[in-house]
Amino acid sequence: MFSLIRVSLLLLGTATLAGAIDEASTKTNVVFFLADDLGYNELNFMNETRGIRSPHLDDLARSGVILKDYYVQPICSPTRSALMTARYPIHLGTQANVIYWDTPWSVSLDNKYLSEYLQDQGFRTAMFGKWHLGMHRNATSPWRRGFDEHAGYLQGCGSGWTHESSCCGASSSPTNDSHFICEKGGGKDYRGYDWFSNNGVPDVSANGTRTAELMRTYATKFLRSRENETDPFFLYLPFQNIHGPYDVPKYWADQYANRTDLTDAEKIMYGYISEMDDVVGDVVDTLNRIDRMKDTLIVFSSDNGAPPANDVRGRNWPLRGHKSQIFEGGVKVPAFVSGGALPQKVRGTINFELYHVTDWLPTILHAVGDHWSLTSLSTFHIDGFDAWSSISDGRPSPREEVLYNINPLCEGGQAGPPKAGLRAKINGTNWKILSYCYTIAGRAGNNGNYTGPIAPPNGLPSTWPKAWGDVVLFDLDQDPSETTDVSEKHRQVVTELLGRLERHAKRSVEPMQWTKPYQGPDYECADCALRPSTGPYKPWTPWVP
Repeated sequence: MFSLIRVSLLLLGTATLAGAIDEASTKTNVVFFLADDLGYNELNFMNETRGIRSPHLDDLARSGVILKDYYVQPICSPTRSALMTARYPIHLGTQANVIYWDTPWSVSLDNKYLSEYLQDQGFRTAMFGKWHLGMHRNATSPWRRGFDEHAGYLQGCGSGWTHESSCCGASSSPTNDSHFICEKGGGKDYRGYDWFSNNGVPDVSANGTRTAELMRTYATKFLRSRENETDPFFLYLPFQNIHGPYDVPKYWADQYANRTDLTDAEKIMYGYISEMDDVVGDVVDTLNRIDRMKDTLIVFSSDNGAPPANDVRGRNWPLRGHKSQIFEGGVKVPAFVSGGALPQKVRGTINFELYHVTDWLPTILHAVGDHWSLTSLSTFHIDGFDAWSSISDGRPSPREEVLYNINPLCEGGQAGPPKAGLRAKINGTNWKILSYCYTIAGRAGNNGNYTGPIAPPNGLPSTWPKAWGDVVLFDLDQDPSETTDVSEKHRQVVTELLGRLERHAKRSVEPMQWTKPYQGPDYECADCALRPSTGPYKPWTPWVP
């Protein structure tokens, strides 16, 4: 039986340092698992009634601290950029889109990554899996952004066997996709070979080997190499599971073969989850074998909520919405902290405090005892809070609000409507405001002076509830599934939250866009060319000197 940690929020004026920095071992290791497109309702420890087989993740979660009020961004690159920098995407340019195949986009090198902070403190750092934070130049790639060892793919999605980078559905035989390559489709051909190692060298030997198996091999080999070393390590494992194409080796789908209550698509999806869980199990087993589990902190998170998938039910239940949206189902995801570095007193607990993906950088720096870097963050604007005392000691979270997003591209961008939103606790109530469209003076073609909600040019779509206006307000304590707009009853709350949104918006940067100058005339690659097509068999390598 879990004990419950229910503690109130503590208001702090700035998102820099929260609470005193206590002494922590400089030898604490960090393993960070990041799932892809995993919904709120897609792990067994979140909902045992579904019968999803995730025993290793379940054991870690139940022996650690499960975070039940934890948020990320609605799509991939925004979450990954927030994780690495402790900054909201509105300050990075990633608020509107994922980093696309042929675009010269990346997070500015002025923003130091979590991996770089740890590397500077003597950590041996490794990343195996999905990057999706830019690769038009070598300088923006993982082998130049703080990782001593790297193997993986740089783009957003592709075949789990052939490593051809393109987004599409699986073939008609999703348990036998070992030679599958996406069709070209209309328009530009974005396909290219996408598996790299050894400082960016294309590794064609990976063709035909499942991404999860490659990650297993690299991760366990890396850990074994640390057995007799005293330096701490940071192992970042961003999975392909469970992003499309939805395919999986037959062995994993067969784990659900006798489940008559499941659709065929659900058997594939659940098997896809179990495949990831098995890799997690081998990583944990290796940590124990080399006797490093006792001084390792383990973090697990998804990068966004699950998208709709044909014949796969309840992925984000009971939450409204899905990936690409800032309804709860797009941004509230499973997460936990575990491992031997977690104090005994909080193990086996459920934490209902408020946290956001931007909190990991300062929280991890505190946990590993990097006092110098943690203190230096106070001179650089970040949006994340140091939540280590809250997670490790059951104290109130220092976070009082979450900015879901502000995307000023009303009719564009993969971060879809609602385009702006914020959650905050006011007079004891957790309020959430959403605006279908939002404009920012001086951004995204707005040459006027107005910043705030706007009506969509073609009116609200039929998919938007008829009773709702352009701006809606929810009481998340009473209505966590966001069914009832209460904005007319609480106009003062609406005014307060719109004021907070405006203050955030006025500090935002130009969002990354498809054509030159991409992120405004001052962008460092404003005149860079798009990458030319290569076809599916040539490596999709950096193209800007």
